[in-house]
Amino acid sequence: MKINDVITQSFKKQLIENLNKIGITTSSIECILLEGSALYLQQPNDIDFKVILKRYFNKAEMRRCFFINGYTVECVYYTFDDWANVTKYKSNAQYIVESKDMICIYGNDSKFFRYDVVTNKELQSYIINVYDKLFFNYKENDKTNKMSDKRLWNFLLFAFKLQNNDDNLSDEQLELLQKAHDLELNKEDYLPLFNELKERILITS
Repeated sequence: MKINDVITQSFKKQLIENLNKIGITTSSIECILLEGSALYLQQPNDIDFKVILKRYFNKAEMRRCFFINGYTVECVYYTFDDWANVTKYKSNAQYIVESKDMICIYGNDSKFFRYDVVTNKELQSYIINVYDKLFFNYKENDKTNKMSDKRLWNFLLFAFKLQNNDDNLSDEQLELLQKAHDLELNKEDYLPLFNELKERILITS
């Protein structure tokens, strides 16, 4: 997906209008950041945003889908402080892997904390533990939600960043993310990669 071709000024205006309709005022929005598969894939299916607010509006912050220019749009909400501390109160904030890639499409993101999973060993341990418990070695009697097989693409994003020792991915790696997202890959085939990363991370952390 070519982001600039999709997220136009008209798109942004409609997004703000939809947020206004559910009770989130324009003045309460610090910034809006593009996140999720649309950052990496040619065919993401939907478009996800993080909306950073000055304060929460509980009734408005439920996950709801908007439809803008033929795309399904979903938003999640944080304050700057809560986002900067998300790993302290959420046991499954594996999406922080994307934070250095997230693109601000509205407002000022200078206070938005970008988690560095490439160099931060503590964050690596946190994330590998999430994929261990909720994806590769999920126990059926666990009370937490199991990740769907589609989430292989999120794991591969994490794995490739660590393999590359860089946030940038090759074209071949991006193609694998797309295949994983489209359920064309089997997660069992990537269990050895997971185990390799887990051992490496636990040894160095």
